[in-house]
This record gives sequence, C-alpha cells and structure tokens, in this order.
Amino acid sequence: MILNKLCSCLPARVALALICSTGVIVLYMMRINLSVAIVAMVHVPTTKNVTKEKLCVPNNEELHSIHDIPGPLNGSFELLSSEIQEDKVSDLIIMTSTEKGSVLGALFYGYVTTAIFGGRMAEKYGTKRVVFISMLAGGILTLLTPVAANTHYAFFTTVRILIGIAQGVFYPALHCLISCWIPPLERPRFMSFVYLSNCLGIVITMPLCGVIIDAFGWPWVFYGSGILSLVWVIIWALLMHDTPQQHPRISPSELNYITDAISHESNAGEKPSSVPWLEIMKCRGFWAIAICHTGNAYGWNLLNTQLPSFMDGVLGLSIKKNAVMSSIPYLCRFIGSNCWSWMGDTLLTKGIITPRISRRLFSAIGLVGMGTVLGIVGFVGCNVNLVVTLLSIGTTCLGATVSGYGPNYHDLSPNFAGTMLGMSNTCAFLLGMLAPVIVGALTPDDTPEQWQAAFLSTTGVLFVGITVYLIFADTELKPWNFATKKETELGEEEEERKEFIQKKAHGSVVSLQEL
Repeated sequence: MILNKLCSCLPARVALALICSTGVIVLYMMRINLSVAIVAMVHVPTTKNVTKEKLCVPNNEELHSIHDIPGPLNGSFELLSSEIQEDKVSDLIIMTSTEKGSVLGALFYGYVTTAIFGGRMAEKYGTKRVVFISMLAGGILTLLTPVAANTHYAFFTTVRILIGIAQGVFYPALHCLISCWIPPLERPRFMSFVYLSNCLGIVITMPLCGVIIDAFGWPWVFYGSGILSLVWVIIWALLMHDTPQQHPRISPSELNYITDAISHESNAGEKPSSVPWLEIMKCRGFWAIAICHTGNAYGWNLLNTQLPSFMDGVLGLSIKKNAVMSSIPYLCRFIGSNCWSWMGDTLLTKGIITPRISRRLFSAIGLVGMGTVLGIVGFVGCNVNLVVTLLSIGTTCLGATVSGYGPNYHDLSPNFAGTMLGMSNTCAFLLGMLAPVIVGALTPDDTPEQWQAAFLSTTGVLFVGITVYLIFADTELKPWNFATKKETELGEEEEERKEFIQKKAHGSVVSLQEL
C-alpha cells in the first residue's frame, strides 16, 4: 500500500506523531465546528434596548447611542454584529442565551463521563481499539448533527453530549501510547507536537467554517468534519500499533533505543495488576496537576466556545472575518508551544534545570500569561487588532503548559499516566464544561461590561490553578507505580501455571490435583 510504503520511509515515532497529530486536528474540528456555525444558525433575541449599550462598528469606533451610527445605518440598526436581517431570522434556530450556552457546553457534559475511563480502557484493551471506537462514533454523530439541530433543542443537545462521550477517552488513551512508545526525554516535544495540534485544528476549522457557511450553508460544516473523521479512522486502523514490539516496519535500532530508554522507568519492579486508586487519590502531586489542569481547561474552553460569539456580539465582525480573526490566537499557541517544548527539552537535556523547576516554570508562564491577558482584553474597547494581538500573546504563553504540568503525569507514574490523565480530565471538564454556561448567563446582551465580568472571572480561575500547582507540584516517581513483591510472586506463579497447562494440552488430560 502507498501508506505503508510512505510510513516505512519514516522512523516509527515520527509516523506515530503524524498520525496522532492529524487525529487531534480532526477531533478538534468536530469539537469546535459548532462554535463558528452557531453564529450563523442560531438567533438570540436581545433583552435590552440597544440604544443604551456601547456598540462597535467595523471600523473599530465605539458608539454610545444609536444616533452615533453612520448615516446609512442610522435608524435601521438592530443587530449589526450578526448581520441578520429580519426576513432571515425566521430561517434561524431561536434560542435564549442560556440555551445557546448549554448547547455549546453539551459536548463537555458527555466528555466528563468517559474521560476517567479512557486511560484505564487503553491500558487494558489497547489504545488502537479505544481510539478507533472513539473517532468512529464521533464521526457518525457529527454527520447527524444538522438533522438534530433542525429537529429539536433537546435532540441537538443530546447528540452533542454523545459526541463528548465518544471523545472523552481520546486523550487519556493517547497518554498510554506515549508511555509505551516515547522515551522520557522526548515526551515534552512529542506531546507538544501532538496535543497542540488541537490549535491547528482550530486554525483550520474556523476560517474554513466561515467559507463553507458562506458558500454552502452551516450544515456542511458538520458533514465535512464527520467525513474526515471516518477517513482518519481507516488510516488509524491500518497503520497504528499499540507497542513498538507489534510494529512490523520499525527498525531494530529504533526498537532497541525505545525499549532501552523506557526500561529505565520500570527497572524497580513490574506493573501492578490493578490500579492503585487510593494511592493516586492520596497523592498531593496528582491533585496539584488536576487543579492546574482544571484552571487551564476552564480558560481554554471559554476561548474555544465563546471567542467567535465575543467577536460577533461585541466587536461586530462578519462571519468570514470573525472566523479568520478568531483563529489567529490558536495559530500562535501552536507555534509558541513548539518553541516552549524545544526550550524545555534543551534545558532538561543539558541539565540546566531540573524536572521539578521545569514543570513549575512553564506552567506559570502559561496560566499567569493567559490570565493576565484575559484580565485586560475586556477593557480595550472596539480595537479588533489590539484584542487579537493580546489574545495571541496569551495563547502563546498558554502553550508553555505542554512542557509544564503536561508531562508531570509520567513523572509520578508512567504505568498509570493514562489513568491519572483521565481522572484529571474529569476534574478539569467538570468545571470547564461550565464555562460556556456561565459566560452565557453573564453576557445575555453581549455588552462590553458583561464580557469584562466573564473574562475577569476566568482570570481568577487561572490564577487559583497555578497558585495551587506552584505550592504542591511534585515530580518524584511513586512506589505505587510498581507491583509489590507479593503481586510479582503471584504473577510469576500464574505464568508458570499457564505454561504447565499449555504443555499438558499437547499430551494427557490435566488432573485437578496437578493444577
């Protein structure tokens, strides 16, 4: 096959990174498409007199009264930002701001129900199988979204929840793959390239959605991303392998390099037969990661779900310009994250800083930088370029977290990194899923003052998250990562028993006494 020949020309880890990266891009296409499409598919009636509010027009001027609107628009202005004409409102789905926020957050309601299980499922059944089912289900449900949206609000919300259930296992499962495939010193860079591909997914999706909506209508946003998911699933099934030992085209030198590097993490004992749930729950370092992750997720989900609405409702951008301008901060995060990860890898490899300092430093850069920007951006008025510049600086800083708390799971326990990420993801999205709902409640009329409150509350969440992490973060490998002596002895006895049965199966019948 062409794909097999192409992948055989690359180191197996590079091919793995490319496949995982494109998977993350497609995953985020299915997640973020609604944030742009909802601007064109939903109409939220205003609850206040627009003449009392501060308004923005496309040339970035601020209006304090309807009489300030330029000649042709004066007297006819109603919803400049949405560019919705009265005769077209009947073609849109009518929702309140709270319902709109609930639909935008629905995916995360489902996400938290499976995130905690994704890592454990991958540890038990293999990442290949878990991710295959996740993306297949997500693609089918995304194709169903336009029908659901036009049928009923409840059906629409249910489909988004189901997409979240399917996607919840994806990242924890990939974490298990990293433990099996990627040497410790390469993990920050690998995780940066793969995980921050979500930014590329957003950068591609937002402008593309604007073009597709303008040319074909909003349903094709969902049809396109659903089809891409199904195509990616086929590629994943053909080329993906759970461990280097299972890979048919990996070179002997690369296989030896991976196994030697990873073996140093497990040279103190075998992997336990069961998850040490209680020990994880008692681990201060794990909770430091989880709280930091939760703060990050809240801010990230606010941007993912609400940035196009802010650009539309406050800054008055058209659907095309909205999509392009909203995507710029994510491109900056992708570029920034890869620069941060290169810097982190270099500092660690040369022994300039310790893992403990590295995790704290890069986490602080990410959350403090983003929190500061969000605290400022609500007060800059209608200057679109300044808003986008500030958000781009914030997301560039946020990219540093991939070299911060991101690899910290593997520091504590490589064997259970996927399980811990699943647990942390659940905590993160329990709060993160509230971001669109809270913002919807705080911004019923999309006024600058309402958005200031929304951004400042997010700043507070980010600052709390990083404060806790800086105090309690830990990078020491935990004893519960390994099996106890008793578990090891029992495992050896079980292996001997299986070998005995297999030998006897070729000869006489095994008696109960022999077992």
